[in-house]
Amino acid sequence: MLRHVFGTLGLEKLCCEVLEGNEAVLRLHERHGFTVEGRLRRHIYKAGHPYDVNVLAILRDEWQDRSDAAPP
Repeated sequence: MLRHVFGTLGLEKLCCEVLEGNEAVLRLHERHGFTVEGRLRRHIYKAGHPYDVNVLAILRDEWQDRSDAAPP
């Protein structure tokens, strides 16, 4: 997916949001080079409870640095 976003589409930045408490998905994104850029406090309500949302992103040059070191 990252190869398509940065290579084929030529985008500069890819952002995503991860719901508070979803540590497995947060760590998955971090392992792929995403960085937490912020937190949206009480951003959504789910089952009547407010949750924060973590905002993550990866830049094209960050992805290129990682992908140059890794096999295709």
